[in-house]
Amino acid sequence: MNVYFEDSQIQITSGELKDYSFFNNAKRQFHNRFCPNCGTTVFGSIEMRPGWTGIAAGTFDSPSFWF
Repeated sequence: MNVYFEDSQIQITSGELKDYSFFNNAKRQFHNRFCPNCGTTVFGSIEMRPGWTGIAAGTFDSPSFWF
């Protein structure tokens, strides 16, 4: 699940991400940005929503919640 924001509302404050793009069966392009250490997708964008970026909803959870 992603929560979408306008690109202008998103600011990366630290760390580096890797990029991966692909096309689905309907030939629509997806672009993911993920953590190079653990592989977790952090951001995603789709060609159907230009100017908007989805942030993986799970990234809003406090890491201490699971431990």
